[in-house]
Amino acid sequence: MEPRHDVRYTSGIFFISIAVGIVSASYMSEIVYIYYYHASPYVYPLVWISVFVLSIYLFRLKNPDIFKVMSTRFRQSISWPRWAKAVNGLAWASPFLLIALYPADYQYLILLSIGCGNISTYILGRITGLWDGRRIRRDGDKNKGDEGQSKKEHGRERIGADGNLGKEQLIVGVVSSSLLPVAILVGSSSLLPADLLHMLPRLFIAVAYASGGVYALIGE
Repeated sequence: MEPRHDVRYTSGIFFISIAVGIVSASYMSEIVYIYYYHASPYVYPLVWISVFVLSIYLFRLKNPDIFKVMSTRFRQSISWPRWAKAVNGLAWASPFLLIALYPADYQYLILLSIGCGNISTYILGRITGLWDGRRIRRDGDKNKGDEGQSKKEHGRERIGADGNLGKEQLIVGVVSSSLLPVAILVGSSSLLPADLLHMLPRLFIAVAYASGGVYALIGE
């Protein structure tokens, strides 16, 4: 059986790497907090970011295409109409802007941003043709519009012809949004230790990306 190298598979690997990175970074920063509680507050975000980046880099060593595919998607989203880019930007950025007003709830707002942003990107991608096979392909060539054209051109696989392409991003958004009220409810209670409550929204983000990644990996 030949290994898969299609876009859904590569996106799945990328989402799994994000999930593993978040869990690893949260765990390591918590260890630093427990054993080096007297350290500078700047140490914890530094450890978190370093472990997160390292985790994704390790995934990239085995799957070098993950950044190429995601950068292709990003470049295609830049070509959206202005109104679509504005709506998508607001969906991602608005919760982050609210952190200035509600700093104590920053983790919930980040979870909200992940949910709204991914759902927005999927819906707008459908509207603008990002996921329908007309806008994205691995070789970056422009589509010639031939219905009978093979899914492979010049020996390279077209990407985006799959009607389910991009649904992994929708799943990330839906799972994140669904877990937000759970995180708020549990966070406002005393059901869990304070340290775990602090990590819970991050772990939910990891669950959301893992869900989207698994869907992309097992999908046909």
